[in-house]
Amino acid sequence: MLPLAVLRAANSSVRGTVSERERESARPAAGAFVSILSSAGRLLATTRADRQGRYRFSQIAAGRYFVTASRPGYFVNRAGGRADSRSPTVCSDGCDPAAVDFELLRGAVLGGVVVDAFGEGVQGARVTAYRENKGLSGSTSVDDSTDDRGSFRMAGLQPGRYTVTVRGGAFSIGTKAFRTVLNVSEAEVLDGLRFTLGGEKAVVFSGVVSGVPAGEAYNSIIRIQPFVTRSQLFEARIDNDGRFEFASLSEGRYAATAVATHKESFDQNQYFLGAVDVGSESQDVALSPVEYATVVGRVEFAAGSPPERMSVQMTSSEGLGRHWSQVQGAEREFELEEMIPGAYLVEARAGQFYIRNVDGGGRGGSPTEVTLLPGRNLLTIEAAADHSRVFGTVRHPDSGGSLAGARVALDGERGTHLVRADEKGRFEFGMVAPGEYRICAWTDIAPEAVEDETNWERAGCESRFIPIDPESEIEIDLRAGQ
Repeated sequence: MLPLAVLRAANSSVRGTVSERERESARPAAGAFVSILSSAGRLLATTRADRQGRYRFSQIAAGRYFVTASRPGYFVNRAGGRADSRSPTVCSDGCDPAAVDFELLRGAVLGGVVVDAFGEGVQGARVTAYRENKGLSGSTSVDDSTDDRGSFRMAGLQPGRYTVTVRGGAFSIGTKAFRTVLNVSEAEVLDGLRFTLGGEKAVVFSGVVSGVPAGEAYNSIIRIQPFVTRSQLFEARIDNDGRFEFASLSEGRYAATAVATHKESFDQNQYFLGAVDVGSESQDVALSPVEYATVVGRVEFAAGSPPERMSVQMTSSEGLGRHWSQVQGAEREFELEEMIPGAYLVEARAGQFYIRNVDGGGRGGSPTEVTLLPGRNLLTIEAAADHSRVFGTVRHPDSGGSLAGARVALDGERGTHLVRADEKGRFEFGMVAPGEYRICAWTDIAPEAVEDETNWERAGCESRFIPIDPESEIEIDLRAGQ
C-alpha cells in the first residue's frame, strides 16, 4: 500500500477502465488487477477493476507514474491508447488526468506432457517458452514445472515464434535438454504437446588433463556439470598420467573443473577447464586450465534521473548460464565472478530505462551484446530513458481508406515489434528506443510470419526505413500489403 504520508500529500487521482477481448468479442475485465508504480518502477498500490471494468486510485501525490493492468490468461495489448504493457502518467497537485484505459487480449496456451524414453511422465521437468520476435511490451518468456504425471500448462502467451526448451526433471540425471520451435497465433490453444526426454544414446567421454597436479602424491578428479541440469555433477578419477574416462554420458555441453588434493598436506586446488561439448567423437580430448571471466562494471545514465534500484543481468548467448548483480553505491558499480568466457546479452532492470550501449569486452552483434574474455573484463553500461513514439494510420492499398485490424511491424537491431491497428486503422508503438528501423503493414499476416524476410518484400507492402531520434514523435501513414 502507498504510505499514508504520501497518500495525504495531495488530492490527485488516476482512473480508467480495463476491457478484455477474445478475438472479436470485447467486455469489461471485471476483477482485473491494476497497479500504479513510481517512475523508478517501485510498486506503490494495487486495486481491482469493478464489474464495469472501472478502477480508480485516489489521493495520489504529484509526480510521474506508470500504470499497469493484468489478468491471468491475458496480456496487455494497449495501455492508455498506446501499444505498450503500461502507461506513463503525470500528476500535478490536485490533478485528475484523462482516463488511462487498458485493453487485454486473451493469450495463447501451451500445454501437454513431458515423458522419458519409456513413455513415463517426468516430474519436475522445466518447460520454458521464449518469444523470439519479442515486442516492446510484455514478457519475453514463460515457464512451468511438470507435475507428478509430467503435465504442464502455460497461459497468456502473446502471439509469435517461440523456442520451447525442456530441461530434465527429478530423475533425469544428465539428460540432454529437448528444444523445438512453435509458431503461436492469437488465442491459439496447443494443449496436446508431447515432449520426450532421455531418448538419446549414451556416449564415452575420455581424454587427458595437463597443467593439473597428478601422480602418486595427489588424489585428482575431474568434475563435469551439464548446463541444462546444473544441479547434477559427474566425477571421474584422473590417473597418474593425467587420463580420465566417463563411460556413459548424454550428449550435450558441460562445464569442466579439476580438483587436486595433496595426500599428505590435504591442500586442495581447483582448476577451471572450460566448456566442453560431449558427443560421439569425444574421446582422447585434451583439457587444460583456463581462466574464468570476471566482470567489473558501472552504469552511466545518459538521460533521465537514475532509478532508486537497478540490477544487471548477463545471459550467455551460447547456453552457458545466466548471472546477475545488484548495482551498488553512488558510482552505480557491479561485479560478476566465475563466468565462462563467451558471448553474453546484457539486460538491465531499472524502471523505464533501456541499455543504449555496452562498452568493454569483445564486441558482439548488437549494442547490448559483449564477448567476455578470460580474466578481468571492464564494462561500462550506458542507460537512457529517452524513448520515442511512433504512430500513424494504416490505409487500404486500393481505396486509401483507413484499415482496421492490420498488422504493423517495427523492425530494428533491438528486435521486431508487432501491433494491430484499431477500428479506425490507427496504430502506435510507445517507449521505442532510438535507432534505425524499418516499418511495414499487412492486411493479413500471422504474427510469426513477420520473421520471414520474404514477407517484407511482398507486392504492395510499403516498407519504409526510418531513423528514430531520442525523445521524438514520428507520425507515419502506411498502405498495407496484401
